[in-house]
This record gives sequence, structure tokens and C-alpha cells, in this order.
Amino acid sequence: MSETYDYGTDAAEQTSDVTLEDLQGLAKNFLEARALVAKKEEELKEAQAQERNLAEHQIPEAMEALGLSEFKTKTGFLFKLEEKIRASIPKKFSAQAFSWLEENGFGGLVKRKFVIAFGKDDEAWANRFAGDLKRRKRPLDAKQEKAVHPQSLAKFVREQLEEGESIPLELFGVYRQNVVKVEGAK
Repeated sequence: MSETYDYGTDAAEQTSDVTLEDLQGLAKNFLEARALVAKKEEELKEAQAQERNLAEHQIPEAMEALGLSEFKTKTGFLFKLEEKIRASIPKKFSAQAFSWLEENGFGGLVKRKFVIAFGKDDEAWANRFAGDLKRRKRPLDAKQEKAVHPQSLAKFVREQLEEGESIPLELFGVYRQNVVKVEGAK
């Protein structure tokens, strides 16, 4: 259980017999704890990378080589292969991908964002921006950006493929991968 400190206590009322040597010891303990945290964080990252490699590559490849879509361990865990579909519009195809979506009735997936640049001396103008924009009293240095949210794109691609629809996979950077899902022992 962690200790709590009452910050409301008046520090002037507190008496302490702490020495500089005690403070040196506390500082040393702190630095050791910081180093341990960094080490454990690195160990966690390595363990997560190993888990991901096993779940996304090694086990699915072994199961595919054996012609299995699922198997149960001796300890009762059920391993199943599931297809994961990832999608991300590559920058070099973004204009084509957005056009394809709009021309094929999926333009709602494309979100438009306007970026408006204000100079450093335009603080007052920036504060009045919302009202002034409606009346367009001042020309704006605006740039429009288009994007499709990654999860929305992945869902769209998954749905289209499940329905047997033909979509330009290269434009949407589609990556299909078998991954393993594990269900615990019953």
C-alpha cells in the first residue's frame, strides 16, 4: 500500500531530525528506483514485442503450415486463427483514394479539415475568428486537408471484402494478416 502525504499540514509546524546524510540516502534511493522503473519499462516493451511476434507471425505461420485454423493445448487453452485487416491510405495514393471513395458513394468517410494560419501579430484577429469567418471580413490563409479516420477505413474495407465487393486494395493500403486469438481454459 502506498503512503500518502498530507500536503495541507503546515510545514512550519513540522519538526524534523533529517540530516543531509539522510537526504543523500533518499536521493540515492530515488535514483535507484528511477533506474528500476526504466529497466522494467524496457522489459515490458520487449515482452510485448515477443508476444506480438508470437501472436502475429510465429504461431499463425505454424498453424497454417499444419493446416489448422484452431487447436487446443493440453492445458485447455484454445488458439484460433482470425484474419485481421488493416488499411491505411498511402500518401502517394491519397488523391486517388479520396476520389474513388467520393465517386463510389463513400465520400462521407472523407473528413475535411481546414487549417488557418494566423501571424504572431494577429492575436486579436484570432480571438474574433469565429464571428469574423461568418462575415468573411478578412481574407484567410487557409489550407484544406482531407483524411479518413484509420478505424473507419479499416471497418469500411473489412465490410466491403466480407460482402464480396471489389475495391482498389492498393489505394487503401490493405494488409491482410492471420493472427492468433486465445481463449482461456474452461
